[in-house]
Amino acid sequence: MNTNFDTNDTVTITSATLKSGSADAVDITLSTTDNKTFFYKASALSIDNHVVTVTATDVAGNTLAATSGTVKVTERKPFAMALNPGWNMVSIPGDAADADINTVIPATHPADTVLTYDPSVPGGWLTAIRDDDGVFTGTLTSITSGRAYWVHTTTYEAISVTIPKLASGVAVLPPTIPIVIGWNFVPVLDVEGTAVATGDNPIAQATYLSGLTISRVYNFGTIANAWVEISTTDNMETGKGYWVYASKAGTLVP
Repeated sequence: MNTNFDTNDTVTITSATLKSGSADAVDITLSTTDNKTFFYKASALSIDNHVVTVTATDVAGNTLAATSGTVKVTERKPFAMALNPGWNMVSIPGDAADADINTVIPATHPADTVLTYDPSVPGGWLTAIRDDDGVFTGTLTSITSGRAYWVHTTTYEAISVTIPKLASGVAVLPPTIPIVIGWNFVPVLDVEGTAVATGDNPIAQATYLSGLTISRVYNFGTIANAWVEISTTDNMETGKGYWVYASKAGTLVP
């Protein structure tokens, strides 16, 4: 049996400040419902060190001298999507800061053709080809995390994609991918939001595609120029795309 004889275990915050980087400290208000745990809802914090300093007193008159804690806000590294010369089956693990295809794959990158498969559009295929001005034109205008892509390139140069850190709140739902009967061109999403390069956070095929009725899963080996079947115990990797054959419609929940 646990017994707590201390009924005077609440405190009062007498001061609280926030100092961001080299800026002057500003007063902040900490919220609480029980005077034991305190909360500060920060917003729009810059990429820097942020120091919170508090003083407090309890009901017995004991005081807490100025005590500080530091929160470091860092920028998420761009995602490096690895490529080999030839055709590559790829995907991005989260929504890009700017999904425009010419932003995701700038004119300075040697990739020249991008395709994706969308069973909901007539013919299924969307295509973008780089024109003489270095701009992609065609029916494919954006690169999103909900699709996989064929990318043709002539070098090993990776594509660097800026993916913001995950947002939160009541208006944000975790991602899902609709699966139709037949072939689906599936990306590998990173719900944790920590992947920064192809191959980060691998996940077993059976786990990633759990709840779906799947017959076959393939990736394409660019160097060997051959299809690679992905068994239930093999890993699926961020940065790559996969052909998934489903015999029943469903929803992929990463």
